[in-house]
Amino acid sequence: MPLPGTPYSSEFMDAYDEALKNWKASAVTRTGNKGIVRVAPGSMEALIVAYYKSAAYTSLRPITQATYKGVLESMRRSFGSLPVSTLKARNIEAIMSSRADRPEAANSILKMFRILMPLAIRLDMRRDNPTTGIKKLKSRSSGYKVWEEADVDAFYSRHLGGSRARLAFDLMIYTGMRRADIVQLGRQHVKNGVISNIQSKTGGAVDIPVHPDLQRSLDTVPAGQLTFLVTEQGLPFTPAGFGNWFRDRVAEAGLRDGLGKGEMGLSAHGLRKLILTRLAEAGCSAHQIIAISGHKSISEVMRYTQAADRKRLAAAAIATLRPAGGTRTGTD
Repeated sequence: MPLPGTPYSSEFMDAYDEALKNWKASAVTRTGNKGIVRVAPGSMEALIVAYYKSAAYTSLRPITQATYKGVLESMRRSFGSLPVSTLKARNIEAIMSSRADRPEAANSILKMFRILMPLAIRLDMRRDNPTTGIKKLKSRSSGYKVWEEADVDAFYSRHLGGSRARLAFDLMIYTGMRRADIVQLGRQHVKNGVISNIQSKTGGAVDIPVHPDLQRSLDTVPAGQLTFLVTEQGLPFTPAGFGNWFRDRVAEAGLRDGLGKGEMGLSAHGLRKLILTRLAEAGCSAHQIIAISGHKSISEVMRYTQAADRKRLAAAAIATLRPAGGTRTGTD
């Protein structure tokens, strides 16, 4: 709002008081460490706070909310004061370029911008979507490293039956569940030899028969223990705490040596990939794999079946070639 007149004159101060009253009426508030914190209207921070209050966010599953909030809070700290109305595609691309050495992080920010901008339009913060046409950065990573069978043997050699590490490993390798679900499993989830669970990420149900090897590990769990996996203090793991603990067990087996070279290293999620690979190579269909993994989209597991089919077709193709029939000599 324009502030006419000489500063501190009656005309100026009347306009200032009116502007301040309008700003307070339109400003968004959030709860901070010192109580209620006023957020500048029209800013990225105000848009992020508005998104937290929207049905689009509150209807998400808690694990997805936590994932999104981790990125959004980083955005708020870094450029929360930026006006939404003046945001341009080049600004978003510059933010992404500043994280070019971490393409996954840059792409996560682009994803959040794509979620926020339609809300900004609905809230009359701007008229267009500046994310249109912006492409994701190419990732140098193929994602979580998949365990090889030799890695499994090395882990088993280091962590024998009856240990918590072996129990954790068998739970993951024979269910394919995510760590957020693994840490919640207990005897209450097993009935008639089947583990039944509602996935924390998707909300979908899975019913997985207990493999004999897994049953042997489950038989080592003391009676009365609420969850199969517990900390040294006998308490259930948090997903993050379990991930850190399991990485240490992997390191004890000598399977995280590549971290110094920039490799992601073997992890709990890599075991989920291994069971999908094993099922595909055993000839399971995509629908059979989904019954175990709980994926919502068949396209997500098709790459496993396609890779297995490619290997089988290549082996069959080479087998059709007839021997040369003699030793080649000279330049033949």
